[in-house]
Amino acid sequence: MPAAGQPLVVRPINAQTGAIRSGVGSAVFEVGSTRVVCAVYGPQVDARQEFSERGRLACEVKVAAFARPARSASAPPTGAEESAFAAELHTALSPSLRLDAYPKSSWQLCAFVVEDDGSALPALINCASLALADAGIQMFDMVAACSVVRAARPSSVPLAVLGAPPRLARSRAHAALVHTARAGLLSRRAGRWHADG
Repeated sequence: MPAAGQPLVVRPINAQTGAIRSGVGSAVFEVGSTRVVCAVYGPQVDARQEFSERGRLACEVKVAAFARPARSASAPPTGAEESAFAAELHTALSPSLRLDAYPKSSWQLCAFVVEDDGSALPALINCASLALADAGIQMFDMVAACSVVRAARPSSVPLAVLGAPPRLARSRAHAALVHTARAGLLSRRAGRWHADG
């Protein structure tokens, strides 16, 4: 993932599992200045819920008010944005989980965006995939995610820029921004998101 304003320089990536003791699985994922934390809780069996042959995954995402310092005052995180992140996280991860192995059970995935300098959604997906694996939940495969920017002027910015920070993504040099996630070994596309421009 490129450094801010330098599309040919890769931003440092760091991942660590087992970061939160209270969850059955957890992870921290950093790419450049973007930092997210995920924890998995469960399985929980609710005697009141109707029998289901497949387990359930519930996703919750919170964005810190200070996660985007340059934009915090003008555009603080909203509940709608957090709900959209949670829905996209669920869409990306659910196909990779063996939820049929956990009838009548539910898993809670809690994610927190601590800092957002671009690529928060792919960072959330990567972090959550690591946390689910750390929890020992049966999976078909891990899910990996990235952002891709297609440049309108290839001479100024490479054709595909992975994980572009917001400053680059909003510049006039881009024509489209797409987030994508894949489960590697199975070659399944777990999800594909929006295109701007």
